[in-house]
Amino acid sequence: RKRIKSYINVDINDWYRNPYAGPKARFYSEVSSIIIFILQYTKVTPNFVTLTYAFLGLLSGVFLSSNNHNLIFVSLLLLFSKSSLDWADGQLARIKKQSSELGDLLDHWGGQVGTYSFLCGLGIYLYNKNDQEHFVLLAILIILLKSLDIKNYAYQLSMYKIFKTGKSKINKITNKKKKKNNN
Repeated sequence: RKRIKSYINVDINDWYRNPYAGPKARFYSEVSSIIIFILQYTKVTPNFVTLTYAFLGLLSGVFLSSNNHNLIFVSLLLLFSKSSLDWADGQLARIKKQSSELGDLLDHWGGQVGTYSFLCGLGIYLYNKNDQEHFVLLAILIILLKSLDIKNYAYQLSMYKIFKTGKSKINKITNKKKKKNNN
């Protein structure tokens, strides 16, 4: 509970001040604890959990864009509950001692996949309901504007440089060990 309060600045016990975020954080916390309890002794990696989170985001966007009421309901359930996987992957990585920069990158990427999938799905859903093309155009415009975000580009470029530098350091260390073993 202290970690949740410091992480998202929400007191999950104060339902009066946090009528939405409090119960949602409690739900994510409890479901992610169950997921971690089940997965901690398996061979499932935290990165696989993150990829599952990204896939569910993509699937929820596809279901939202369908014209089937049952699939739209499933989409809304997925959109609300898939973040419990996002809460679980980091803790699972710490428990299994498998934290990595790649995991952090996948975590942010999974969030972006979910955001873009929701925007596309919502635009197509609104088009299906109203039969007006401007909803699809608006969704495309929002995605285009998000892709022009300089902060996001700077983050991606810095992560690329970190990975590139990390690989060259690993190669130097490996080459030094090979030279020592040959001598």
